[in-house]
Amino acid sequence: MNDFQIGRLSFTDLFWRAVFSNGTVILDQAKASILSKHLHIEGLRKSAEYNTGSISLAASVSLALLSNYFRPKLIAEVGTFIGRSTYSLALGPSLSGQESPIIHTCDFSNDIRINFDTILERVAQYPKQRSTEMFQALLDKKLFPDVFLLDGRIQEADIPLLVNLQAENAVFILDDFEGTEKGVANAFALTNIFKKNFMLAYPPSNSFLCAYGLTDASTTAVLVPFTRIKFVNQG
Repeated sequence: MNDFQIGRLSFTDLFWRAVFSNGTVILDQAKASILSKHLHIEGLRKSAEYNTGSISLAASVSLALLSNYFRPKLIAEVGTFIGRSTYSLALGPSLSGQESPIIHTCDFSNDIRINFDTILERVAQYPKQRSTEMFQALLDKKLFPDVFLLDGRIQEADIPLLVNLQAENAVFILDDFEGTEKGVANAFALTNIFKKNFMLAYPPSNSFLCAYGLTDASTTAVLVPFTRIKFVNQG
């Protein structure tokens, strides 16, 4: 007898439809809030010692809706830069009247303070520190993130720390998931570390984003642990 099978493409479609449908009420406000901060956030580049790219509007909105959907209490972010992703993650729940998550975020190359909005009051920054240092600090404090956002490659020294942080039960948001970029490498690394414990949702398609009024692209993929996937009778 054959099993019922759901491939990654089908899961991707189901996943993003659920996330965006759940966030329909806050979608326009999320876009407006992110756009209103654009010039201020971009202005932080002048303080960057290492100036690199940042995420698109579509990716920013996707992060806000992901945070609103999962409602994590604690997020660990690798790659603060100018704080666009951090702001988006904090924004989502706040637009639904919920408390913004606590976010611990590190940046190995820069020391840019991202205190440009009150919803970032629960953000702890680790400037000029690697992911390994932040993960160790979280472990020392017995803080176990519900969500990890990775905008940087997983290091060999990160692996035992992620295991001890019980990351097999966390959602991983992967930036730059295209071609041979770091997001793809991180997905392979994580599925190897945790013995294929995750289901991968590819970035949403351009046509899907356009249906929600987002005309640029997103390279944000998500690894969802099977422990966080539930079958329900309605919805």
